[in-house]
Amino acid sequence: MVAGTPHAGDPFAMHAQGDLTAAYNDAAGRQPPQALPADVGGRTLAPGVYKTGATPALGLTGALTLDAQGDPNAVFIFQVGSALTTSVASRVNLIGGAQSCNVFWQIGSSATLGTSSVFAGSILALSSISMNDGVTLNGRALARNGAVTLINDTINAAHCTTATTPGGTTGGPTIPGGTTGGDTRAPAAPVLVSPRTHERVYAGNVNFRWRRSARAERYTLMVDHHRINTGPQTSATMRVRPGAHNFRVIAQNRYGARSSRHGPFRAKAAGFLDPDLIASVAWVKTDASSKRYPNLKGWTLSVTPRNICRATCFTPPERHAAWDQVKKAVKAIANKAQPRPGTPGGPPSVLSQSMYDQFACHGVVAQFKSKWNLDTYRPDASLAGEVKHGCNPPDGSALKTIEGRL
Repeated sequence: MVAGTPHAGDPFAMHAQGDLTAAYNDAAGRQPPQALPADVGGRTLAPGVYKTGATPALGLTGALTLDAQGDPNAVFIFQVGSALTTSVASRVNLIGGAQSCNVFWQIGSSATLGTSSVFAGSILALSSISMNDGVTLNGRALARNGAVTLINDTINAAHCTTATTPGGTTGGPTIPGGTTGGDTRAPAAPVLVSPRTHERVYAGNVNFRWRRSARAERYTLMVDHHRINTGPQTSATMRVRPGAHNFRVIAQNRYGARSSRHGPFRAKAAGFLDPDLIASVAWVKTDASSKRYPNLKGWTLSVTPRNICRATCFTPPERHAAWDQVKKAVKAIANKAQPRPGTPGGPPSVLSQSMYDQFACHGVVAQFKSKWNLDTYRPDASLAGEVKHGCNPPDGSALKTIEGRL
């Protein structure tokens, strides 16, 4: 839930889950830590990294004061080995310019905040977070693997105020284990390189690329709401199925500010967009009748498909695309055919339904023939009839019997 708006299973939730995991691991690995007692009530702590010792659980009875010592960018990180428990009416006080946005509690199991307590900072719990009645949290409650339970509680979002450094520039918060200062503005939105918006690509392994954004340190690629990767790289590869898709690239700086850009694209089955499904076509005149067709003779269109068509033209989308290329190729060789198509004694100017059914049949059951011969003189037996008889159905009255059964 963000600012009162629930997000369950949507891209925002998935992105937040990934960011939480990254922040949790980052906080857990910060060095060097200072030892914490079993209970931090009544203490005043300076900025730094703190970690529980022999007693992995941490308690808070009374008040804990965090003193930034005049530095509004000071960071406090608490590494708690197991559970965090605060007592009734306990408090975390911020003084000396300390800000709740710069306080982080990395909890190895669960956190429980006592009734009417006042807490500050981002709680990053491995398991669950329970806030008893009347708790005020100035920060965030983020549980990786469990629930966040609230009972009449108040959560105030933590917003950092920036400090002006000499020379008029704006300083950013201190990065744990790093340096003070930096540009806290959100990164520029990434520029998508490929696939381009509404581009049609081949299904299978698709390479996603984008350009680096100003002020961005890492990028997250999401395809159809699925997180693919997060890191400094500006490309990633994912296998996609045929159909409509959407991908989004999220740029993020070291302070958590982010911007994104998305684009829809469509993936087609391999070969559908290939301009070279068909290697060649040629008209061949059959002057002598065959044993199967003793009473029929005429023109045959000899089609040589490429291997990509042999492998994919059994499906309707690939078949239609390849047939369109056959028709275009036939038009391209029209002037070379003698006699010319459509003239007396010449091949037909329009390819028949029977020829299409013969072509489709070869894509289904005879795809590895060196040439797919489509006879113009053959009566139409339908695709089912062609397939049933291995692309060579009987002649004459037998064809009518086949058509009647199909």
